[in-house]
Amino acid sequence: MVFEAAFVGVLVPRGMPGRGTAVDDEDVPVEFQGYWTPDPRRAQKKNNIEDLVILDRLRAVVKVTFDGLRSMPTT
Repeated sequence: MVFEAAFVGVLVPRGMPGRGTAVDDEDVPVEFQGYWTPDPRRAQKKNNIEDLVILDRLRAVVKVTFDGLRSMPTT
């Protein structure tokens, strides 16, 4: 039994990698899709070209920097 309910998770499609059941912000069971990504450390250590290509495609095109915390306006 999942999440204290016998019906939760019975309709998750089998044979679809990454499919699963979780709970949302209101503790309601929902279906989700997870994605596999290679381990960057192993890909670099083993020089696995296929995994390195996947990781390269996932990198942001623009570098985003954080310049510090700004205070919120008070009302």
